[in-house]
Amino acid sequence: MKCLLNDVTGYSDPVRSSALVPGRKVFVVHNPEADNPLLEKEVASKIATLLEQEGYRVSSSEDADFRLTFNYGMDRGPVRIGSIRRPQTIKTYNPDTGKTSYTSVDTYEPLSVQYFTRSLSVRVIDGHKFRESGQKEVVWAADTLSEGKSADLRDVLNYLLVATFEYFGQDTGKAISVRLTPTDSRIVYIKAK
Repeated sequence: MKCLLNDVTGYSDPVRSSALVPGRKVFVVHNPEADNPLLEKEVASKIATLLEQEGYRVSSSEDADFRLTFNYGMDRGPVRIGSIRRPQTIKTYNPDTGKTSYTSVDTYEPLSVQYFTRSLSVRVIDGHKFRESGQKEVVWAADTLSEGKSADLRDVLNYLLVATFEYFGQDTGKAISVRLTPTDSRIVYIKAK
């Protein structure tokens, strides 16, 4: 994978988002009933690491200022169809003249490539309201998408997470493209976690 382009869209509640600042306590909620509970725990752990890097304190549900939930997935995206040019040299022998000639001819081979759409959704809700009334008041939300040939969700999630947390707590106003490479120090760091 040379580069992964991620589109991050962050939304914040103009009234409540000012409370989502470094130093606050965040509880990362993971779903033990997920299709792959081990991947779910791994993603939750990486989110906790990214929060701590941003200056937030990861805490238990009982004293958290905020609860962070997440969902991720991958779907088959478009199949791109095209062709590849293959130049060929054709050798021709003329028995009347005894000469050999060479001609270049372009041939085209069909090509189809399956792309995948990968996504990460993050929601941050008010922890106090949740404990008091069970109400899930969203303070910040982000949706991050990428499209590419890799079907390795575990690897691609690293890129989705880094791109999302680059804008944690911010209202981006539109989709922001974040280009990340495998050698980006943030990617190297989060893959090691």
